Amino acid sequence: LAAFFYSTSQVSPWTDTLNFLSPDLHECNWHRNYTRQNFPFGEFDPVGVFCTIDKGELNNGEGVYNDILLNDENHLLYNSVLNFRIDNDLNGPLPPEIGYL
Repeated sequence: LAAFFYSTSQVSPWTDTLNFLSPDLHECNWHRNYTRQNFPFGEFDPVGVFCTIDKGELNNGEGVYNDILLNDENHLLYNSVLNFRIDNDLNGPLPPEIGYL
């Protein structure tokens, strides 16, 4: 994730850092919450990196994005999502390390 941040801010910094590389925050908390109409999240749209929890309801056809983790201390991490659907001045190439995510 650090390689992604540095690679996509080569020409200019991101407009909003979205808490990326914050040493006091878990990676699951490297996002900002936006409220807007946006499929598939409805009005709630976490932008950046967010993590979801497996409550055993993943096969019921409904989304699990209402169960967002801020860290993985008390729950098993099911999925981490990289969501960038805002104009945030990302510039530069995607790093090869993105394939490891």
